[in-house]
Amino acid sequence: MGSEPMYNRDFSAPAIAHEGRKRILSVDDDLTVLYIRYKLLANAGYAVLSATDAAQALQLFAEHPIDLVLLDYALPEMDGGMLADAMKTHRPDIPILMVSGVAVPEKVLSIVNGYVRKGDGADHLMTSVGKILKSRALQK
Repeated sequence: MGSEPMYNRDFSAPAIAHEGRKRILSVDDDLTVLYIRYKLLANAGYAVLSATDAAQALQLFAEHPIDLVLLDYALPEMDGGMLADAMKTHRPDIPILMVSGVAVPEKVLSIVNGYVRKGDGADHLMTSVGKILKSRALQK
């Protein structure tokens, strides 16, 4: 194994081919967080698309059917609140779960479908993902 970390690669592309799975768009500027989240979600049977910035997230959001967005609040060029607002403007039916290590303003929490602190652990994240996807399936 070389000196490159194994997560420094495009680990979202294979998920595009997984028909029939719920598709989750994971947005975070930290590659380690994205990779861990990718492995966790993929192992649970979800197809995962990953984006490291707002532009890439918006492109994937526009080009692919998405069932849920996991969105970091502290992004470098556009905070998660602005990105969530842009996503909800174009596709208001897609739920967004804010996943952040920093405090998220109440105004932002009012436009997303849930909030999980990064320190809450994998079980809490997966429970929240399951609840939101189940709620969305019941609404259809």
